[in-house]
Amino acid sequence: MPNLSRFSAYTLLMSVLFGLLVSCGYSPLREGLHSKVSREALQELDAAMSQSGRYTAVYQHILDSLGRLGDEVYASGNIERAWHLYMETAERYRSFNTDSALLYSMRAEQVARQQGDKAHWQLSRLIEISSLSTAGLFADARMLLDSIGTQTMTPEVRIAYWKSARLFYSYQGVYVEGHEYYSCQYRRYCRAYSDSLIVSLPVSDPLRVFLICERKVNNGQYESAAKELSAMLARLPESDNLYAMFSFQLAEVYRHRRDIPKYVVWLTRAATGDIKANVREGLALPTLALLLYETGYLNEAFTYMNFALEDATRGHARMRTVAIANLMPVIDAAYKEKISASRDQLIVYLIMVCILFVISTVLLWVLWRQKLAAGESRRRLAAQAQAQDTYMAHFIGLCSGYADRFESLVQLVNRKLAAGEASELQKMIKAGKFAEEREDNFDDMFDKAFLDIYPDFVTRFNALLRPEEQVNLRQGELLTTELRIYALVRLGVDESQRIAQILHCSVSTVYSYRNRMRNRAIDRDGFEQAVRELGRREDD
Repeated sequence: MPNLSRFSAYTLLMSVLFGLLVSCGYSPLREGLHSKVSREALQELDAAMSQSGRYTAVYQHILDSLGRLGDEVYASGNIERAWHLYMETAERYRSFNTDSALLYSMRAEQVARQQGDKAHWQLSRLIEISSLSTAGLFADARMLLDSIGTQTMTPEVRIAYWKSARLFYSYQGVYVEGHEYYSCQYRRYCRAYSDSLIVSLPVSDPLRVFLICERKVNNGQYESAAKELSAMLARLPESDNLYAMFSFQLAEVYRHRRDIPKYVVWLTRAATGDIKANVREGLALPTLALLLYETGYLNEAFTYMNFALEDATRGHARMRTVAIANLMPVIDAAYKEKISASRDQLIVYLIMVCILFVISTVLLWVLWRQKLAAGESRRRLAAQAQAQDTYMAHFIGLCSGYADRFESLVQLVNRKLAAGEASELQKMIKAGKFAEEREDNFDDMFDKAFLDIYPDFVTRFNALLRPEEQVNLRQGELLTTELRIYALVRLGVDESQRIAQILHCSVSTVYSYRNRMRNRAIDRDGFEQAVRELGRREDD
């Protein structure tokens, strides 16, 4: 059974390992995908997502303070400073909460009307247009955009106009993605306003650098664009919205180069930057989620897309909400399908574990039974060894007794012969005195030795006889002559002549006893064979 024992141990080990692998969620496919996706980048993004509540609370506190300060300054009569505070608050709110951005832009517009400052009024309306574009309210944004007269703009207002118009057409192009005619038209308008900004903005302006890099990426100048983007990223803090914008553009460089690992890294950094800068209308996180979905990372894709959707909803960035909502059913369906498949796989694993457990239990039960049987066999062998020791002791005792009696007999013979009593010695021999003593001693030793080895022989022997013919022993009697004859038969001494020699009786006496005992048996023909088998099956 050592082979069975090793097999059982191996089965148990495999069961445990199998359960551990299932509980840990190990997947060779997932491990292979990690060669394309940076764990560190995803961990940094996950950390930023877990801290998003803290970032939001801090930023909200800053905006509330700015808004209250604007109201206080306005109440004090400093309308000029109040307008600047309302404009700053509206601009900060634009990518965080479009409803609040609209509120403060309209307050700034109201203050500008009080001032009678047309440039301030136009700037207020332009930030309102940007907020409406972010909110996806394109009809209202277009109406306000057309209401601003382009003929009487100052250089500052003109640059702000181009920024708002570029943002408006950029969002509209994303919104109608898939409708080639309109998307191409909106992208053409967006490029036109970008060109105007590149010409008009100062050389060192980050937005100008961004627009130039964007143009280079579109024209396939990836190396030059990557160099300029990396240089700007080295100077920008991660909490700045521009950091996320430049990171996303650098990710686009690597996407065009088909460098998926770096594409994922910079997409992740862009998404992380959006979270830290409290930008709720960013494109990086949903883009990353879609890429992870296509790569096979359904869990992360679902988590990121869901986070992006919730963030856009909280920020009332309706345009981004619609775009994300269009992608959600695809990822959600795949995610649910994966959960269903995982559930089915888990059920299969559980069934396999249960089968292995049952097999292991059966094997353990078999081993336990074999252990019990081996213990019983050892006990029987010990009992047989003890019986053999007892038999040997009896045999040695019998030999020793005969030796002593032989020595005593020799001494007696020498004394009688020395005393001249040969005739008396002869009379003692003829009387059979020595033979009787020898036979009684042998019978007593044989009976004790045999019953030590087969203590239930008499009971088993009587079971082979008819009830009225069973042997009844007198008090103190161990075996009768009949029982002694069949005790020798049980020991394998089957010839009547040999039995007669051992028991010092005539062959006819043995024949007579054996024949008489067969007649008393339940099964006469199979009686002696049954005697030979007494206790043998249990011994085996």
